[in-house]
Amino acid sequence: MNIREGLEKIFEEYDKAKTQSFGGNETAQFIRNGFAQIIKDSGVLGKRDLQIYGSAGVGNWSTIPWIGIFNPQITTSAKHGVYVVYLFASDLKTVYLTLNRGCSKLKEEVGKKKAVQEMHKMAQQIIQGIDNRGFLEGACIDLRDKKELAYLYEQGTIFSRAYQRESLPDEETLLQDLGNMLDIYDEYVALENKMKEKKQPEMQMNKQPQKAVLKVQDIIEYIKRYIRTRGFSYEENMIENFYLSLKTKPFVILAGISGTGKTKLVELFAEAIGAKYKQVPVRPDWSDDSDLFGYVDLSGKRFIEGAVTSFIKEANNHLNRPYILCLDEMNLARVEYYFSSFLSIMETRKYSGKTIHSQNLVDVELYGNTEAKEKIGPLYFSENLYIVGTVNMDETTFSFSRKVLDRANTIEFSWVNLVPDKLDDEEVDPLQNVDNAFLKSNYLQITQCKDETKYVEELCTRLEEINQILRESQDHVGYRIRDEIVFYMIYNQQNHLMKEEEAFDFAIMQKILPRLRGNGSTLKNVLCELFLKLAGDYKQYSGTNSHEQMKNYIEKTASTCEHPRCANKLAWMVRRIEEDGFTSYWL
Repeated sequence: MNIREGLEKIFEEYDKAKTQSFGGNETAQFIRNGFAQIIKDSGVLGKRDLQIYGSAGVGNWSTIPWIGIFNPQITTSAKHGVYVVYLFASDLKTVYLTLNRGCSKLKEEVGKKKAVQEMHKMAQQIIQGIDNRGFLEGACIDLRDKKELAYLYEQGTIFSRAYQRESLPDEETLLQDLGNMLDIYDEYVALENKMKEKKQPEMQMNKQPQKAVLKVQDIIEYIKRYIRTRGFSYEENMIENFYLSLKTKPFVILAGISGTGKTKLVELFAEAIGAKYKQVPVRPDWSDDSDLFGYVDLSGKRFIEGAVTSFIKEANNHLNRPYILCLDEMNLARVEYYFSSFLSIMETRKYSGKTIHSQNLVDVELYGNTEAKEKIGPLYFSENLYIVGTVNMDETTFSFSRKVLDRANTIEFSWVNLVPDKLDDEEVDPLQNVDNAFLKSNYLQITQCKDETKYVEELCTRLEEINQILRESQDHVGYRIRDEIVFYMIYNQQNHLMKEEEAFDFAIMQKILPRLRGNGSTLKNVLCELFLKLAGDYKQYSGTNSHEQMKNYIEKTASTCEHPRCANKLAWMVRRIEEDGFTSYWL
């Protein structure tokens, strides 16, 4: 089916469909989802990353069905922002292709009269700045309906073209018109981004001294002070490492014995920078993502929100502020079951201009025919969303698959100092001027590190040497882990947070060693070779007491060993394989 046939189908079937039950109606489903697929299959979108969905009403039939095309940089809802939309007149004799401004939220804030005035003013600015490409300009459509919503659609129109039911153009013309309207939309988005960039320096100039842009080093020192004055202390460079891990990838696992302050670290870190924070305890009976995202009840009339639905929606709407979600005791249930959507969608993130976008975490189909379709809309993994899972590795929990480990920095919490730091400092207030740029990833692909080419080559050469060792036991890593270690190291170098080898020690400890588990002489040989590589000793360890030799070497070189964390962990893993016949990264 093509676009022309899709429009004809709605014209022919909508009146009859309105006499039938709304729930599960085939025509309503076609408007919501089927027409979107037609547009995607037509090829008119090209490489654009746009969201498409339609509406035939919420709970009851609408007099004006529509199919909208949304750029997530601007909006994902018909209630606000500018978007492209097919609007059907209530008499089903005309359909309009329009560039429209959503107004429902604005009307709620300032009233209908002022909202319409603001829409007209904005429309004129767009019309003056963008070529109309042959479309009509301004609020000149007639939806044949006296209801307020129809009036707002009409008044929000910026560019439009009408198609009569009895004389629909051919498919080529419809595609050409839609392509031209999408070109206008692209131009509008580019102008909006340009205006934002222009306003940014002005905002910086107008800021008061206490709201000046802080260096990353200054912010981290403030975070450490904030945490210390709350009575908690962490291993040296742990806060720097936690920051770099979040900056590298918005998914971090904090693992260790109970009571070491894993959850408190996340909470205090979020508080210190003024981030929005939510803690969600994971339940052992979670077997899919419905507890996170929600589900429609058995009646089909009510949507039950999940634990993170509102939090993610709020994050999607406030991109300048970091939103940190803590999944407490994450591995009480199988992570791959309830967290699979996050794991997959996280990998679809990409830059569009200066904004990171992803595919939808939640499509509107999840809401069935409930009001949540309009109220909540699609959810995506926005650039300001960060997820931290805290885990205890014992007999009551599930282990992690490589799919999970490859997508996270896994920070081990085994250091505890029961003697608190001296509380000489007075408590400090949270920072109020830390926007999402502090944590937002600058790189999603290694090809984006063009200014760091030489350093990247050096790092990749070192990682390839390690990978050659890992190949012996088929534990070698792929491009994702390579890229994320490189990003981690670049961020550290740019912000002068740790010595290079200390940062490399953290990176290898968190991205490579957690993947190693098993038994046999092959794995032991790999662990020993890694020790030789990372601890700096070139004496071959052999026999049944390799771990004793490793331990002695670490003690002798305590002040000179460049990668002490990896060295100690590898010695411990070798000890387990020698004593128990099996080893893993975890306690």
